[in-house]
Amino acid sequence: MKSRFAGNIGENRLLCDMEMTIIIPVYNRAAVVEKTLLSVFRQSYRPLHLILVDNCSTDDSLVVLKSFQERYDSSVLRVTVCEEPVLGAPFARNAGLRRATSEWVMFFDSDDEMCPGEIARIVQTIREGPSLDIVGFPVWLRSPAGRLRRKRTSFTGKMKAQIFHSVLSTSCFAVRRTYLVAAGGWNESLSRWQDWELGIRLLSHVPRIAWIKRPPLAVVQESADSITGNGYARSHAALVQAIDAAASSIQASNLPDKERLSRCVYSRLAELSGLYLREDAPDLSQEAWSLFLQRVELSAGRQMLCRRIRRYIACGGRLGGRILSLVVR
Repeated sequence: MKSRFAGNIGENRLLCDMEMTIIIPVYNRAAVVEKTLLSVFRQSYRPLHLILVDNCSTDDSLVVLKSFQERYDSSVLRVTVCEEPVLGAPFARNAGLRRATSEWVMFFDSDDEMCPGEIARIVQTIREGPSLDIVGFPVWLRSPAGRLRRKRTSFTGKMKAQIFHSVLSTSCFAVRRTYLVAAGGWNESLSRWQDWELGIRLLSHVPRIAWIKRPPLAVVQESADSITGNGYARSHAALVQAIDAAASSIQASNLPDKERLSRCVYSRLAELSGLYLREDAPDLSQEAWSLFLQRVELSAGRQMLCRRIRRYIACGGRLGGRILSLVVR
């Protein structure tokens, strides 16, 4: 790879001819976003285009973003700050995507951090596979208490891995911009599970994908709800909407096993039914279970197995999705 080193922006930087765009939506993150932005600035790779989209913040987030732009914008680290007036991460991410001009783009959340050398490693993988559409990689998960653990991933482009494990979550992949645009970008009608649904849509077009298996390349901040398994019931309608959208994308694809994959998507309703029981929302649990049975035809024996899995999830079991993937097929 043709490269040279320069020391005029704080430390030695690896300069190449391929620009990478990183899009970060920001909503009321004035207290934490600077740490995220500095983790991008400290990347050894250049050139970069950092697109920061303030999404209706009511704190000083926009001031922080513009201050960062004034300090660090350069010919090899372009910093674009813009505003998206419609509240919602998909709107902000699409607003950034429309401003991107590079061949490859990444999305990052405003409280996450890039590990040193992340972009250089991704670009190296792209150079080694010039026909690729997606590069995926592992990340660390940081709990609200500050503990780190590696996010489980399957290093595969198989649809079931995305359905049950969301291997293409927001900060875990880079994608060819034209491929993402052709797939429809971010679904602006969804308020939950947007990256899960986008990953399913991307894989339904059968991309050429490569995986960086080690080391983890970013630190993703977990919310308290994602740790405890709470907060699902209050988003029931939005979660059902995401599931229906994902199933529709699979049905509209040319995948040879799309009927089976659609059943796998709808099995997330059975999983939600168990989670709602854990949250002491029995009425919503029954509604989700009824929707599951309406959308997936199962024998009496498999229904009984799914009921047992639902109870296992309600009692705190963490492998419910993996077990459902074996039952609903």
